[in-house]
Amino acid sequence: MVQGAFNNTVLVDSDAVVDWNVVGGSANAHDVIGNSVTIGGNAQVGSSAYGGQTLFGDANGNSVTISGNATIGLSVFGGFSDSGAAMGNSVTISGGTINSSLIVGGDGGMMVTGNTVTISGAPVFTSTPELYGGRCHVGGCSDIFTGNTLNLKTAGLAVASLQNFEYLNFYLPTSLASGQTMLSVSGIADLTNGSGGSSIVNVGINGAASALAAGDTITLIHAGTLVTDADLNDTATGSGMLGVTLSYVFDIGIAGNNLTATVQGSSVTEESKALSEGVVSGASFVNQGADLAAGKGMANAISAAEAGWSSFGAVSGGSIRTETGSHVDVEGVSLMAGLSGDADLSIGRLTAGVFAEYGSGAYDTFNGFSSGDVRGQGDSTYIGGGLLGHMDFDAAGPGHAYAEASVRFGNANNSFSSADLVSGGVAAGYDTASLYAGASAAVGYVWNLSEATTIDVSGKVLWSRLGSDTVQLTTGETVEFDAVTSERTRLGARVSYALSEQVTPYAGAAWEHEFDGKAGATTNGLALDAPSMGGDTGILEAGLTLTPSDDLPLSIDLGLQGFVGQREGIAGSFQARLTF
Repeated sequence: MVQGAFNNTVLVDSDAVVDWNVVGGSANAHDVIGNSVTIGGNAQVGSSAYGGQTLFGDANGNSVTISGNATIGLSVFGGFSDSGAAMGNSVTISGGTINSSLIVGGDGGMMVTGNTVTISGAPVFTSTPELYGGRCHVGGCSDIFTGNTLNLKTAGLAVASLQNFEYLNFYLPTSLASGQTMLSVSGIADLTNGSGGSSIVNVGINGAASALAAGDTITLIHAGTLVTDADLNDTATGSGMLGVTLSYVFDIGIAGNNLTATVQGSSVTEESKALSEGVVSGASFVNQGADLAAGKGMANAISAAEAGWSSFGAVSGGSIRTETGSHVDVEGVSLMAGLSGDADLSIGRLTAGVFAEYGSGAYDTFNGFSSGDVRGQGDSTYIGGGLLGHMDFDAAGPGHAYAEASVRFGNANNSFSSADLVSGGVAAGYDTASLYAGASAAVGYVWNLSEATTIDVSGKVLWSRLGSDTVQLTTGETVEFDAVTSERTRLGARVSYALSEQVTPYAGAAWEHEFDGKAGATTNGLALDAPSMGGDTGILEAGLTLTPSDDLPLSIDLGLQGFVGQREGIAGSFQARLTF
């Protein structure tokens, strides 16, 4: 039977008052592993808090979390062993009043490594505690430095000493300005392991903070005595981030008993390009709606108008990959429905219609960078309406010419998130809401090769614009997305052959060129790398128009399109029209 204390949980919150020690898991001669203490609300603990406590076993993977308005009277230990190892323990403080004399990630008698202390929010330290990543309880420990980490996410705190942290991660809060101090240490701040090793200093920046300028200096630690090694930080510089969009180069230096970080310069991260892929995905999906309106929707409106003012509709769905320098994959369904009618003019037959449209889809994005791959995902919807018109000119030669146009407008919503873009443990994401507008124009000629066979040759211009929007990322920083303008031309031909009055198959091919489709964005006045939908696409299509019975005024159109080149994938369409 395994003895010890494993994976126990103690919760002290609300208005609880505890005068003794609060311990997640305790054992005299055995291990304490994976235990936790959470203290929050208005709880008052008069003594100490231990995630795990043992005399002769190991204390590994235990934790203490303090938040809210809680009050702690004495010491805080993530894990404590009188004579064993203390590894992988953690203390997390995000609020409360800390009267402790000691805040210790791990305290042991052998190996004391891999422990973490994280301080954020607005806790009050009333007694300037000693702050340890690792602490040797009885002396003779083999290692009390390696892997121990301090994550400091608040400024203005004061402690008595700082010792045994291999990693010092400073996250500069929004309120901290150039020339101010993150942490004051009244006694010794020892940034060595006592035998030639040195702490690694990293600087992060809260995403909502104003961008620091070159030459700005932050005092990371102001100490009574600062102990450093010649190899502090391994190099003369450290890198920092403003959320997930800006990268800073800091000169980590020593000025008397101060550890400082001076901004050498800043630039947008290459990974920030992935944020704009979400906007490209939304624009690509709006374009799929444009294809439906100018294609199957237009054809169905023309057919419906033959019976006078009639309703029409069309549905299209598929999965399309758009190359953007990397790529986005959009899967969705677009619908449109409306009324159309016709009129005979001196030059031919005019069809006009009004329609409403809606689309809903999901997408995935992919970018490959020198630092690794960044994947994202999101959802897109649009809702709007428009007008369309088609003019069949009187016969000229073996067929007739035609011209058509459409306009559309509405609102598009888009959400994006990426678990590969993370700042301070928060994944980057945003939501946008933008107006969109679009227009198409086409000219063509329907050539009657025989009574059963026709060839439709056409040229189209399709224009759309997804409006700009300014968002605040979940990581804090503000990004301004430019409007995305798509300008496409399409040349194509379709052959139809009437097998009978009920069955007409068709096939076609087209070449499309996208001139623009660039999704620009800026943050803090700096431009992000912009993905683009520009390029050439080949389109193949095949379909079947069915009229099941002369006695039933029902027609059905089933179509399939394949895309190669800038756009790749497959889309299907369906139309059914019943005329009364």
